[in-house]
Amino acid sequence: MDIFSKIILDKDKNKPIYIQLYNEIRNMIDKDILNSNGKLPSIRELSKLLRINSSTVVNAYRLLEEEGYVYKKLGSGTYVNKIYPQKKDQNNDISLDILYDFTNITSNSDLFPVNDFKRLMNKVVDRDGGIAFDYQDSKGYLPLRNAIVCYLEELGIQVPLESIQIISGAQQGIDIISKTIVDYGDTVITESPTYSGALYSFKSRSAKIVEIPVDRDGIDLINLEQKIKILRPKIIYVMPIYQNPTGFSYSEETKISILKLAEKYDAYIIEDDYISDIIFNNQRLKPLKSLDENNRVIYLKSFSKSFMPGIRLGFAILPISLQHKFLLGKQFSDISTSGFIQRVFALYLKEGLWKDHIQKISNIYNDKYNLTKEYIKKYKPVYLRYYRPSGGFNFWFSLPDGYSSQRLESYLKNNKILIYSGSRFYNDIYDIEYFRINIASINKTNLEKGIIRLFELIDQFIKDEKNRIINSSINNIGL
Repeated sequence: MDIFSKIILDKDKNKPIYIQLYNEIRNMIDKDILNSNGKLPSIRELSKLLRINSSTVVNAYRLLEEEGYVYKKLGSGTYVNKIYPQKKDQNNDISLDILYDFTNITSNSDLFPVNDFKRLMNKVVDRDGGIAFDYQDSKGYLPLRNAIVCYLEELGIQVPLESIQIISGAQQGIDIISKTIVDYGDTVITESPTYSGALYSFKSRSAKIVEIPVDRDGIDLINLEQKIKILRPKIIYVMPIYQNPTGFSYSEETKISILKLAEKYDAYIIEDDYISDIIFNNQRLKPLKSLDENNRVIYLKSFSKSFMPGIRLGFAILPISLQHKFLLGKQFSDISTSGFIQRVFALYLKEGLWKDHIQKISNIYNDKYNLTKEYIKKYKPVYLRYYRPSGGFNFWFSLPDGYSSQRLESYLKNNKILIYSGSRFYNDIYDIEYFRINIASINKTNLEKGIIRLFELIDQFIKDEKNRIINSSINNIGL
């Protein structure tokens, strides 16, 4: 703990505290100050030591895990990874040594609408002057909230203006809900598998996390009701459209049923809207919130995945009974999301540029999605199980029983390809045969070559693992 007490975090810096903490620990690992497989302080210990919110530690540890610097161990804690990730350059971009990154969930920067955004930035400065850089009302810039009301109507969501809260992305929304609604020891139900950032946030509040399997139609409703009856959860966290990591989408029947269960047993549902704006196979899927007649859904929407991740902008729709608590949590978190960015994005929506952008990237991603399905069908080894998604960027695979996706992740990393082991998406599983690839940042021209190389290496990994197991068995019997 002495090493960690020397960490200096500057709350007056523009850089978020959790990023500062992530950088400090990452540097300790890169410089071998922290030993391989050494245990990091618990979330509670480090937050107390550095006098910061537990959610800050949660987010820093989450980034470290996503980068491969640390790993979780069931019932024990967080440890330094024995296989260090590829070194990064000064711009924090993945080294050129990596050939194909199937972990990056953000789009290529050449798809960012830079010129339009630059023009609107200048327009806001000319129009508003220095006021554009003042602190914004904690609830959000009013014209932006009005623009979001209109945007939501196109999704079939009718909500009053006062229910909309601007946030700095969906992760912040989950963190605030964890701090303000979830008490220590409360039960939270999540999908299984699910987004690791949500799991970290709930765990930071010492919530009891209960995982319910998902399949092609959505969450297992029979299992869900059984758990709700017994445990009476406060929150049910779901991603009904292009679920992360599986890519599955809820059927209409499942959406209606889960809403009925929430009303029947007095629970709230967090709907994390991942990328419903992007249309796959000419089908626009309805958010769960559009069917919510009893205000049981807390709707979180981030613009990061479908727009520009660096702007850190999103919104929450909250039932009236939760708005005051959430607003207080937002104020304690960061006072307000960048007022300047809110003003620019309000114009972006108002001038109809958002629709044009979404249409453009929908066409691009739809092509990539369909090409990926073709390449998987053409090149996939027969023993590799594949769960075809209904759309999105994620593709969920399974190795044969008994093979480790964590060992595969490390093996591929050493061969210049990045994937995520499925263990990252479960609360209480250290290793598993499932793994995820994401095609968001892979150029269409490189997609086929990337898929071919991925499957070639997986085939070699399986052969090497078979030989390792055989040799181990021979050694064990003393031959």
